Amino acid sequence: MSGSLSEEISRLNPSQREAVLAPIDRPIMVVAGAGSGKTRVLTLRVAYLVREIGIPENSILAVTFTNKATDEMRERLSRFVNVKRLNVGTFHSIALRIIREETGDRVVYDDEDSRALVKEIVEKGNLSVKPRALRLAITRYKNTGRIPANVDRTLFLSAYEEYQRRLKEANALDFDDILIEAVRLLEGEDIREKYAKRFFYVLVDEYQDTNPLQHRMIKLIAGAPNHRRVFVVGDEDQSIYAFRGADFTIFLNFERDFPEAILIKLETNYRSTNQILNLANRLIGHNRQRRGKTLRSHSGDGPEPVYRRFYSEREEADWVARTVRKHDPGSVMVLYRANYLSKAVEDALIRWGIPYTVVGDVSFYQRREVKDLIAYLRLAINPGDAVALDRVISTVEGVGAKTAQILKEALTSKPFTEVGEEELKAGGLRGGRLKTAAKLVNLLREIEDYPPHRALVRVIEEMDYFGYLQRKFPESYESRRDNVSQLLNMASEYTDTLEFVNQLSLLSSIDTKEKGNAVALMTVHAAKGLERETVFVIGLEEGTFPHYRALDEGNVEEERRLAYVAITRAKRHLYLSSVEVRGWRDGLEPSRFLYEMGIIGEDRRKKRVTSAREKVGKVKNSTLKKGDYVVHDRYGVGRVLRVDGETVTVLFSVGKKTFMKDRAKLRRL
Repeated sequence: MSGSLSEEISRLNPSQREAVLAPIDRPIMVVAGAGSGKTRVLTLRVAYLVREIGIPENSILAVTFTNKATDEMRERLSRFVNVKRLNVGTFHSIALRIIREETGDRVVYDDEDSRALVKEIVEKGNLSVKPRALRLAITRYKNTGRIPANVDRTLFLSAYEEYQRRLKEANALDFDDILIEAVRLLEGEDIREKYAKRFFYVLVDEYQDTNPLQHRMIKLIAGAPNHRRVFVVGDEDQSIYAFRGADFTIFLNFERDFPEAILIKLETNYRSTNQILNLANRLIGHNRQRRGKTLRSHSGDGPEPVYRRFYSEREEADWVARTVRKHDPGSVMVLYRANYLSKAVEDALIRWGIPYTVVGDVSFYQRREVKDLIAYLRLAINPGDAVALDRVISTVEGVGAKTAQILKEALTSKPFTEVGEEELKAGGLRGGRLKTAAKLVNLLREIEDYPPHRALVRVIEEMDYFGYLQRKFPESYESRRDNVSQLLNMASEYTDTLEFVNQLSLLSSIDTKEKGNAVALMTVHAAKGLERETVFVIGLEEGTFPHYRALDEGNVEEERRLAYVAITRAKRHLYLSSVEVRGWRDGLEPSRFLYEMGIIGEDRRKKRVTSAREKVGKVKNSTLKKGDYVVHDRYGVGRVLRVDGETVTVLFSVGKKTFMKDRAKLRRL
């Protein structure tokens, strides 16, 4: 075995080495516990296949879930192989390559573009559904084939048909369509065989987070009896993305689809101490849908985790801030079940003068100035892109609704090359409005064949975009200007404008990035794959974590996996907390997870809470009257409109809701 690779493999523990050197003629399933060095195993496996087995780099397909993971894998592999020849990427980037090779160029709508299109469909059709709910329903339907129960089926199917028609009209795919289209193509036998031959060996990271479409894609490429050279790494205990369509049972049932698979468990943890892992093992042991493994620390016992219970969330937050001062802020992570829990902690950190960042806030790729400029490129590439057209017009100062409508009609009825002043005059434009509209049309015509950097520079110059930002956003102008400069730097690395635009769409839809040397505040979902020396997990109450909705829907195991992920982010110091009163909820019980971890003894437990809503605090509904203000755990604050016989009708921000008196979980304010 060659020099440095041999040395790297010799440093592996026995289970890791078994995985790296496993046979290539059988499927391999690696169950990799948190902090067990799975990325190292995966990259060394690729290096071993190339350097020792002799598989050419371009015959290997390595699939990751984030661009960050792709970059990390490439960087690690650069010591051993020619990474430029490797097929490494996310499911969506690999699928997009297949689509472009088989069907030609297509524009990709990212999440914000899709939301804009859905909003327009809802408003124009006067549909009785919120745009966000419809967008989520479309995503769920495309990934699982199921229509959510909270959306009217007839309304949904009609809106979905219009949504798909508009995408087709713009020659576009949304983020979810990328996988659907790739799978459709791969189901053709000739195309399937083509990629099965091209990708001689297939490796997939984070397999517990695959959805049925992603799994189908891997099966089509590598599932035939004469292939099955597939190596998957995952951990069902860390599957926390069911709300995105992920199905951890795909990983649990891997041997069903890939018979004779070899199972290897990585149970040595190189991140956390035994004190932390003992809690994690006890907690996750309460889940039934798992293979079973026990993490052991390579780092010794370490300090004992700390749990504190407080009366209010302000007390809890002040404790967090005081304790953070004992540590380097950049080594601290504060985790919570839902975004709203960050406010009290943010307030406390501000009071104590401690720097922090909220991870998962608006990312670079979703910032207004970035989206604005990319819209110009998208429209130049694809004049039929109605979402991009709307965004471009919104950046042109002095354009009112009437001018905007004339512009839209002119630009959608003919190619740019055929739209001139006469066509705009015919639409009714005169004077300054005509001049402004003509300038925009001429600019789009000019940049149509430019590389992305040159095109962006022309847009900024011709449309005085920096002046527009300064006039519209005087307080944040400098930071927005810096964002545009960063976008120009990125654009200079590309020669193909479509490739640049599509890459930004992929980044926008997938990645959440951690920023700065400060305390990192984030939801547990955003923390997946991250680690810090010191971790706080706040809000450990019944109905908060585990979340009341998950309890009522019977999804406790997913919540338990989420808690497991939270505590295994900590390397050395782990702090846990709960409160009695949070917002308008009081009498809160400590989370069941604290008992399951052994943090609180069962002898201190008053009772088993079976429904979080029972802890909200009910009023005697027979005493409610018109005009009373009440709180509902799901709908928030509302006003009683009518009390009639056995029912009570309440107006919430989401609309009117009618409850049976004897079942309503309401609390009077």
